[in-house]
Amino acid sequence: MPIHFNYSDPPIPFDDGVFSLKVSLICPTSRGSVTLASEDPLNQSACDLAFLSDPADYVVMQKGIKLAKQISKKMRERGTNLQDLYMPKSKLDENLDMFVVQDSKNYLSL
Repeated sequence: MPIHFNYSDPPIPFDDGVFSLKVSLICPTSRGSVTLASEDPLNQSACDLAFLSDPADYVVMQKGIKLAKQISKKMRERGTNLQDLYMPKSKLDENLDMFVVQDSKNYLSL
């Protein structure tokens, strides 16, 4: 699933190269809705994404973030020079959830 990511906010130093490992929720259990906003079918519909409204989605994202951290740890152990740019404060589930809420982006294709 493509996720929009702005590489200039904050600026990323490209001089040393960039490796990006992103965690995506491909099959969310959260379910939103699309309803008619008026009787006029030409008017835009009302769309509620209900993004991350099911707690099960947080569990999946936690596992993905933990896996990404393990992969980066192994890469460092093998000599890859990596710097963390966007990471949770700790491995505690509540910090991972806060990171997901504050830093995740959604990609919507209608």
